[in-house]
Amino acid sequence: MTKVLLSLHVLAAIVAVGPVTVAASMFPAAVRRAHAAGADAASVASVRLLHRICRVYAVLGLAVPVFGFATASSLGVLTDAWLIVSIGLTALAAGVLALAVLPGQERLLNGVDDGTTARLGMVTGVFNLLWAVVTVLMIVRPGSTTGGVTVNRQPLRIAAAVELATLVVLLGNVLTVHLPAISSLAGPVHGCAYLFTVVAAARDPRRTLPATLVAWLPGIGGLLALRLLARTPLEGQGT
Repeated sequence: MTKVLLSLHVLAAIVAVGPVTVAASMFPAAVRRAHAAGADAASVASVRLLHRICRVYAVLGLAVPVFGFATASSLGVLTDAWLIVSIGLTALAAGVLALAVLPGQERLLNGVDDGTTARLGMVTGVFNLLWAVVTVLMIVRPGSTTGGVTVNRQPLRIAAAVELATLVVLLGNVLTVHLPAISSLAGPVHGCAYLFTVVAAARDPRRTLPATLVAWLPGIGGLLALRLLARTPLEGQGT
């Protein structure tokens, strides 16, 4: 059951939070381009799409702490310091998104720009930084003793699979229908899965230089890194 909950938690983080962080980062620049282009239909549609992604995936992102609490309870780490800090930062990031980022986007969509664009860029950066710190804490888990010498690569497997799947979707879109909506949705998910894969491979207890480097390959790097890591014994467990 723990593996199922952990899988759902990681999937929710990649699929829901990833698009929000990327779309929110792109929004201020998209607004500036729309203003420079005289608010033409294509530019306005792009800005509205980014805002819609942020709103919809922010709601879906509620699944992340739900599955996170369930996973932590199953692992017995609810009182660990790294988890408590992560919970606090997650709550802070949610507050920044709900009280500053989304309202700021709506003000700009309504034509109110009294310095909102600059402030929105700043608070969006804070939001992304908070999530980056949470991600590092979840992977590194400083001071955690869960797992012993057992290596749990379920998050890495999920991220690697999502990375490859979204790359296939993106390439298929480029070679066939060229739908901007597919690129806008699959692109951020792919980017977040890629970064998660690279970090998880670098933090693996059996990490080697070849496995760490091969994880940087787009698409198949995570799967190749998994194969290399599976062949490497833990330090002190034989040669």
